[in-house]
Amino acid sequence: MRQIGLFIGWVFCCAAWAGPVEQSQVELAARGWLRQNPAPMEQYLSQQAGQVKSYSDPEGRILYYVVEMEPQGFVVLSSDDAIEPVVAFSETGRFADTPDNPLVVLLRQDMQERLACVRVAASAAANSSSVQREDA
Repeated sequence: MRQIGLFIGWVFCCAAWAGPVEQSQVELAARGWLRQNPAPMEQYLSQQAGQVKSYSDPEGRILYYVVEMEPQGFVVLSSDDAIEPVVAFSETGRFADTPDNPLVVLLRQDMQERLACVRVAASAAANSSSVQREDA
């Protein structure tokens, strides 16, 4: 039981330190990821990053970023460092932000849920630390 408590405490601690990713960090993250693994899942992505674009929910919160690779391909990255950085990638084509694109539908739903979980964990961690301070 103590191990579970330590794990939960670790998760809340990490959630409290997590935060939004700035657009300036995104290209560096994509390059670093490709440097570590130039052929993820045997897909040979270009090493040359192009345009970085953010995609937001209706409230204006950034859900994810897309780094277009040159001459083709793209990498989708999370907008919060509490979430695994690379969410999706393709060695070919361009990211098509259209409402009928299944990848866009999946990314919007998935990233909204992931970010909601991060916010809940961060809120719980903040509440937990304030309760601990009051008890001290």
